[in-house]
Amino acid sequence: SISLALGAAWTDSVYVVVECNFTDDACAISHLRLRNEGGSWSDWLPAAGFVVWALPEGNGLKTVDAQARDEAGNVSEVVSDSIGLDQTRPVASVTINEGAGHTGTTEVTLRITASDEGGSGLSRMRVKQTTVANWDEEWSAVSDSVKWELRPTEGSRSVDVQVRDAAGNVSEIARDTIVLDRTPPVLDGIALGGGWPYVLPGEPLRLTVTAHEGVGGAGAEAIRTTTDGGTTYSEWLPFTSGEPVAIPRPGEAGPLTVRVMVRDVVGNKSKLSAGVETFLVETAPPWLGSSGSFGGRLPDRRDVDAVAFDLIRGDVLSIKLKASASPDRKALFPLVADLARPTGERLATGIGTGGLPAFLAPETGRYFVVLREEGEGWETGVYALSVAVKPPAANAKWKGVAAGGEITFDAPAGAALKASLKGADLDPGSVVVTGPGGAAVATVTGKPGSAKVAAVLGETGTWRIQFFSSGPVTASWS
Repeated sequence: SISLALGAAWTDSVYVVVECNFTDDACAISHLRLRNEGGSWSDWLPAAGFVVWALPEGNGLKTVDAQARDEAGNVSEVVSDSIGLDQTRPVASVTINEGAGHTGTTEVTLRITASDEGGSGLSRMRVKQTTVANWDEEWSAVSDSVKWELRPTEGSRSVDVQVRDAAGNVSEIARDTIVLDRTPPVLDGIALGGGWPYVLPGEPLRLTVTAHEGVGGAGAEAIRTTTDGGTTYSEWLPFTSGEPVAIPRPGEAGPLTVRVMVRDVVGNKSKLSAGVETFLVETAPPWLGSSGSFGGRLPDRRDVDAVAFDLIRGDVLSIKLKASASPDRKALFPLVADLARPTGERLATGIGTGGLPAFLAPETGRYFVVLREEGEGWETGVYALSVAVKPPAANAKWKGVAAGGEITFDAPAGAALKASLKGADLDPGSVVVTGPGGAAVATVTGKPGSAKVAAVLGETGTWRIQFFSSGPVTASWS
């Protein structure tokens, strides 16, 4: 019998050692010869226990035949053995933490992908730190996922991987690199409310955070906020350093202190920041209608007061403001007022005791006057505010011919509407008054061809007197 490569199933070399085991009971074995399957016999060779033999080129199963001859010239039967030839190196690749650029911990996961085209199949693998000359581990079983411990020093860290197939072919070194970042980001600055000391009820609560990372850091990516000193937190919110981000707004109006924590891409968290303050203006402050007076007291610099009133597009608004320190009513109190929309648009700011003599309303709706202390001054002050509105004639009454089945106009909440309609086939029963919140409670009297309408308008906005008539209608309202 013969045995190729000591009985191995695969080899990576065309040269193999053939172990020859022939016996003869009558006389000694003198010669032997070999051939590759399908090939020609070699010359008779002196008998030996081991012979080096060349297999044919090319990957695949190889079979070798052998015969022995004794000193009397008797030739044995043909005996054979087979072995696989695989001279193709396997291929390997490795990614650390699914290809992430940074990690915040030394424990990482290696994802290993390997293949073998030579036919013998993958057999073993080994892993090491790139900076280490010798392999950290002996050859071990092939796995597509390996837990690995990086060296603890921050910075760039690389890992090498090799795989070996059953024939002994070893792959090129596969390598991946990741940056170990264990340093938390640093908070540089916080601004709340877009630079204003208060936030109006319809505008987002915006926080601008600036933060930085050290050289090679993963980069700050998220913030979370707390309004109770760190007992509870918001969800993590994505942010860009220096760009405003809307944060959750508490339901209650009044002074608000916000503290911030920053997290980087790999999970390192900054220390909790010092508090930054603002004031949440209430959704429904005292309402003056379209004009009126209001007085109040600001007990400290954090306090902000607001009053609401309604304007119609084209109205001319004037504001008068008086303020003094308390309890010394003769001392000046540094009070200013801002005219704004609830959504956050500031229309006139820093209005002092000189007031605002004339402001032309650009659109119909609700407006706020926000009162606040400016700069360093008295801790407590009292004020008196008066608001007067002069509507243009077009906002107070109208007379003309209406077509299309409706008359449209803007009016403030609480306005008393009186209208007269005349038309050839006007149906008084078809007359309705509708506004932002739907139909108004209206009293309609008349007979075919004419109608009188009376209603109290409940909301500020655009209103419509709607009716049925096949032709033009002469109308007036005030």
